[in-house]
Amino acid sequence: MIRSVPTINTSRLALRAMRAEDFDRYAEIWAMPEVVRNITGEPRDRRRAWEAFLRNAGHWQITGFGH
Repeated sequence: MIRSVPTINTSRLALRAMRAEDFDRYAEIWAMPEVVRNITGEPRDRRRAWEAFLRNAGHWQITGFGH
């Protein structure tokens, strides 16, 4: 099953599907205590970040919507 993830463009922002090359920055952000303090409370190591990254990307493929 392959679903197309929409791209939303505004004058200041572009929202698009996650790409493999986005992972390093994603993992870096989720490792920051100041970022996760009010979300999960616990930073993620690269393994947990990778699992979440794939889960989020796969959610779009299975359901047609996601983060």
